[in-house]
Amino acid sequence: MRLTRVILVIAGVLVVALAAAIASNPLRKSDADLRAWLLARTPIGTSLTDVRAMLDEHGWHEAGFQQTLPLPASPPFLGGELGGYQGFPWYTTVYAFWEFDDDDRLKDIRFQRIMDSP
Repeated sequence: MRLTRVILVIAGVLVVALAAAIASNPLRKSDADLRAWLLARTPIGTSLTDVRAMLDEHGWHEAGFQQTLPLPASPPFLGGELGGYQGFPWYTTVYAFWEFDDDDRLKDIRFQRIMDSP
């Protein structure tokens, strides 16, 4: 009986810890919340140089996007992989694209979620 309670308590703690980890990942948030999260780091009007520095700081910048225009982005832009998370059942990778105006000031942020499925 005591062993059963210990196992139940441990299982409960693990469930709460897993739920907290899932909830704390900004990449799992709604599209609107993810966009707000990115805009808090790089507000509209931020210079291309400052956005590039932030992307480099986080390891998000991918120069390969400059070779092939990704579907949701329009030039001039910077793009990168923000990371990913294990969805159910597929792993999801999140990419973001910072678009700039003619004065190299941020005008929009778009992103794309790609699910890795067989």
